[in-house]
Amino acid sequence: MTKFWNGLGEGVFLDTTKLPLGLVVMMAFRSLLRFRPRPGWFLVWGLVLWMGQPRIVNALPIEPVKAGVPVDAVQGRRPRVVATTGFLADITHQIAGPSAVVISLLPQGSDPHRYDAVPNDTKILAEADLIVQNGLHLEGWLDKLITQAASKAQKVTASDGVVALNDPEHPGSYDPHAWMDPLLGRVYARNIYKALLVLCPRDSSGLTRRWSAYDQRLWALHQACDSMLQSIPDKLRILATNHDAFRYFAARYRFRVVSLLGTSTDADVRTSDVLHMKQVVLQNDLPCVFVEANLNPKMLQQIAQDAGCRLGPALYADSMGPRGSGADSYTGMLSSNAKVLAASLGGNLVQATQSKDNEPVSVLWVLGLMLPAGGFLAWSLRSSRPVHAVIPGPNMLDEGPRLRVQDLSVTYDRKSVLNAFSAEFKGGLCYGILGPNGAGKSTLFKAILGLNVPDHGEIEYRQGRVEASRRRIAYVPQKGMVDWDFPATVQDIVQMGRLPWRGPGRPLGRADLRSVQEALEALELEGLRHRPLNQLSGGQQQRVFLARALAQQAETLLLDEPFVGVDAATEAKIVEILRRFTHDQGGLVLMIHHDLQRANAYFDQVLLINQRLIAQGPPEQILVESNLLQAFSGVDAGYADAALYRNKR
Repeated sequence: MTKFWNGLGEGVFLDTTKLPLGLVVMMAFRSLLRFRPRPGWFLVWGLVLWMGQPRIVNALPIEPVKAGVPVDAVQGRRPRVVATTGFLADITHQIAGPSAVVISLLPQGSDPHRYDAVPNDTKILAEADLIVQNGLHLEGWLDKLITQAASKAQKVTASDGVVALNDPEHPGSYDPHAWMDPLLGRVYARNIYKALLVLCPRDSSGLTRRWSAYDQRLWALHQACDSMLQSIPDKLRILATNHDAFRYFAARYRFRVVSLLGTSTDADVRTSDVLHMKQVVLQNDLPCVFVEANLNPKMLQQIAQDAGCRLGPALYADSMGPRGSGADSYTGMLSSNAKVLAASLGGNLVQATQSKDNEPVSVLWVLGLMLPAGGFLAWSLRSSRPVHAVIPGPNMLDEGPRLRVQDLSVTYDRKSVLNAFSAEFKGGLCYGILGPNGAGKSTLFKAILGLNVPDHGEIEYRQGRVEASRRRIAYVPQKGMVDWDFPATVQDIVQMGRLPWRGPGRPLGRADLRSVQEALEALELEGLRHRPLNQLSGGQQQRVFLARALAQQAETLLLDEPFVGVDAATEAKIVEILRRFTHDQGGLVLMIHHDLQRANAYFDQVLLINQRLIAQGPPEQILVESNLLQAFSGVDAGYADAALYRNKR
């Protein structure tokens, strides 16, 4: 067993048990020379990689505290506590236990600095008995929301008693990120405990017992972090990140912080900050820079590339990690940060790369990496066979959701477009995506297709990463996104649908041409196959791009306003084709649409969205006044101003 530094921020042990290398090479190349993958080749590859498989050694021997699961409905007569952020909700839940229902106002992954309230927030605050806020100007939007909700709830500021650090960028303001220091986290817990004693006096003994245990847990976490981070050399005790959220942490554990943004993410990146960070990285020979998990990493990726270092694993500050990540609780996210920094900057782990025992491991790993490359080459040189996508029929539908979007957040120019959006989509159904302009409908499609970079969240396809399945997803864009003067014919465009299924440099085969012909016939375009795009009517143009999607033989279609500029006959034809695609072939359709009157006839389910999901289900159940008011006017039907809205119509 040999310990070495794998260059990815983790200390690992490698099993260097050796097999006869000559036998490995002989078996591998025997399979490769047959010009097709062999079972023996996969066996050899697996054995080589198994011989050097990494086993992660956890440096921090602390079990993460299980995250407090927010409860969305009042249970019995328990008091209702609303915390502004996820980590405050988790601290509150650990102390409150069964005494109160605890809810986080901000969804997981949301940025509290630039949070845009949604209609349901006022209702949540109006029903609260206690509101837990961080303070120190973190939630500048909260007081206005409380006023709008006419909430009579008690309010506790978790940071009361903390000696706040001044914000160097804004005189008279404070750095709000005091929770990043676990010892100050004890102050947070004590303040919340005192507020819960007033709210739930009948459970004072239980509250005291849970608070005391949690207080000891935070102390143990601090000791473990301090012990682990001591091994980092003084020269490397520099935390270069995109958000200055770690100054309390740095003061406790003797780090220096260099950031692109100030203490708030709602700021512009200055050229001087970028140049300064590059200079610090180069002067101190830092091995990596770090990005906060819910912020866009693009700028730091470029800095890391220019400075010759790498982008380290994500750190957590304003938001906890997703469930199951190990950072899905307050103590878990602080523990995760300490592990990442110790592994990425620690001196003891780096020295292990000088061990002589690493040499045979390197040979085996190089061989292991060469084998799949050689296998791919052999596969691509095999005799060309038609590649044909298979559409699942009614008996091939997924057992669970085919497409799952979880806590997706996207911002443009620091403005939130999608905020912790979550939804699931099953095969065999046609979904209508409805909402006002700017609600994030097209942004959702672009995120699924990889055309924009989400700030946070996950997208899964058939329970795997969507990146591995994108050729099974076809996209029909808005008409305004297409250059209709591009010199291409109808046939050229439809044939593009086959490109995801062809190898590099391969011409279309007979199966591909047959798919193209079937798509042209289905959309009644065979007589227009040689006509340029700019000589088509609006309805014909839209049919061309739908034909391209059908030629791709994808199992999921994303249609962005496909009926704009289309006559009634063509619209009916497209609906008929989509109904066959979903009900007969088991396909999945997501369509952005604006005609509420026809939603019942067109869709099996509809989603009302406005930055996040308002409601989802059958059209007759979802397209009701209360949901439409929330989605299109920002008004909750349960409050008096909803009546004012109705009177104006």
